[in-house]
Amino acid sequence: MNSVICLSGGIASGKTTLAGAIATRLGVPHASFGRFVRATAGERQIPEERENLQTLGEVLIAELGWEGFCRAVLNDGGWQPGAAIVVDGVRHVIALATIRQIVQPGAAKLIFVDVPLQIREARIEEKRHQEATTLAKADAHATEKDVHGSLRSMADLVLDGTRELTSLVDEVQARIGIPS
Repeated sequence: MNSVICLSGGIASGKTTLAGAIATRLGVPHASFGRFVRATAGERQIPEERENLQTLGEVLIAELGWEGFCRAVLNDGGWQPGAAIVVDGVRHVIALATIRQIVQPGAAKLIFVDVPLQIREARIEEKRHQEATTLAKADAHATEKDVHGSLRSMADLVLDGTRELTSLVDEVQARIGIPS
């Protein structure tokens, strides 16, 4: 497999968990926009609160440009030109287009992880012990616009993220056409 698998979906949809499971199954590296931004926040001594991270993502795009930002995320995940990788946290149409351009002549497939708002709220509350109402505020941020708009319709595969993890990985493997 020399293609790139990109994952998108709302906050707390399980993108990172699924991406890690797919990468493990396929024996390929896993890159994460969120992990890269959080690491940069740590380097810059910025508190890791969601609003700060969303703003930092915008700052990184302004500093590096889309190509530089996407390359930095891919490099952080250990990607080498011509190799496969799983990338989670694609939040913008332009990020997907940029990744597709970078990995040419390889292909980049988009998987959208669809999870109802109520389940995402419960996951946020359980995982972070925060009020679920903060999810509505985070979802309204400009970085989430394409996630709740164009990216779902652009996906090569839309998954019901409420299903069991192994069955989701099995479906990705069968439907995206990646070998066992």
